[in-house]
Amino acid sequence: MDFDYSPKTKALQAQLLHFMDEHIYPAEGAHHAEIEANTAAGKRRTPLQTIENLKRQAQVQGLWNLFYPPDSEQAGGI
Repeated sequence: MDFDYSPKTKALQAQLLHFMDEHIYPAEGAHHAEIEANTAAGKRRTPLQTIENLKRQAQVQGLWNLFYPPDSEQAGGI
């Protein structure tokens, strides 16, 4: 039995790892700063702009809502 990942899965893994290195890890400082600023302003539960921007970037790269079929209307929506 072959338990290796499919080529499609391997490509998606590589794309996701690149996205993490390129966008997610560098945004950690801004994420924490935004949480602190919102907390100080009494707006702790306000959606974070850092996250909203990352969602859009993930969508553009096809990494948003991966559990939906590609032709699904939901796959592209945020």
